[in-house]
Amino acid sequence: MSGSHAEVVSSRNRPAAVARAVQALQDGLLIGLPTETVYGVAGLLTHNRAVEKLRQLVGVKGHPVWAPHLAEPQEACDYVADIPVMARRLMRKLWPGPVSLQLPVSTADVHGLETRLGKRTASEAVAGGRLTLRCPDNDMARAILAGAGAPVAVIGAGTSRAVFEVDDIPASIGGHLALVVDDGRTRYHKPSTVVDIHEKGLVIAREGVIAERLIRSMADQVILFVCSGNTCRSPLAAGIAKKLIAVSLGAAADELATRGVRVESAGLYAAIDLPATPEAVQAARELGADISRHRSHRLTDDLLRRADVIYTMTHAHRRDLLSRSPAAGDKIFLLDPVGDIADPIGGDVERYRQTAQRLAAILRRRLGEMIP
Repeated sequence: MSGSHAEVVSSRNRPAAVARAVQALQDGLLIGLPTETVYGVAGLLTHNRAVEKLRQLVGVKGHPVWAPHLAEPQEACDYVADIPVMARRLMRKLWPGPVSLQLPVSTADVHGLETRLGKRTASEAVAGGRLTLRCPDNDMARAILAGAGAPVAVIGAGTSRAVFEVDDIPASIGGHLALVVDDGRTRYHKPSTVVDIHEKGLVIAREGVIAERLIRSMADQVILFVCSGNTCRSPLAAGIAKKLIAVSLGAAADELATRGVRVESAGLYAAIDLPATPEAVQAARELGADISRHRSHRLTDDLLRRADVIYTMTHAHRRDLLSRSPAAGDKIFLLDPVGDIADPIGGDVERYRQTAQRLAAILRRRLGEMIP
């Protein structure tokens, strides 16, 4: 930042750095803000002085209109009243994180923005009927955004390329900043992925940290069944659920993925790559479900994160999952609220048949919860 007049404050003294940055924002000044992807220029969208300074920089950089940055994912509801289901999934699974979401806005949403920001600033934030929101995964950034108490826009701090550390901020940008919060080199060396959400799905508007394949897998409705070994109960439940959901959607079970629905199963203590027991395969077949190609696998943190709803076979399974991932508590349920579903392992076909029939009855009742 050679030649810049901006003061640099270190994140090592977090309370002081946050306080200085928040005060500067509230005074209508621009600051250099660290995120997990790049360093950005932040300004308060409710302060005319800050917005004018941002406009000057946009003229220099040719940067697109600004996107409000959020301290917490739930703040998206302050901007968009009717957030698409797919966008809610991505927010829940990927925020805070290096993903910006372009959301369709209604006339009422635009009026709300105009009330908060003024007509001109609101019109600059909404492009093509969409508003871009981002919740960065950087503790300093989120603390500053929370303290600001009003919408904050962040644009890149570079001119021709992204900036990953303070010393690389060009003097032409740094000269417009009151201060820069130095949080070291950014965790990633790419900008955020920009995802445009529309009626029929999503489009990657800009490639970034998160690959398109992962974005699409996170956007799917993922229903997960969990038991101990993943050779009896959970594959049975998953197979029957696939059959029921497919019928409700007018599709074949192997077409669910193309409808954005994935039904999976896993075991808390499973061995790897074991088939479902022959009795489970037969019991499933009698109900029109095919689990003959199932292979066991152990529950992973990635699958836990991707799942939208998780059904366990017993109270003990649920307790173990909650102990492992307390934050996932709002999506972990006992499959049968009445009580545990006993493991049929070692039993005869009739015992498996009874288990499968019980699972089918429960799943029919839960179908509306699985596919809202």
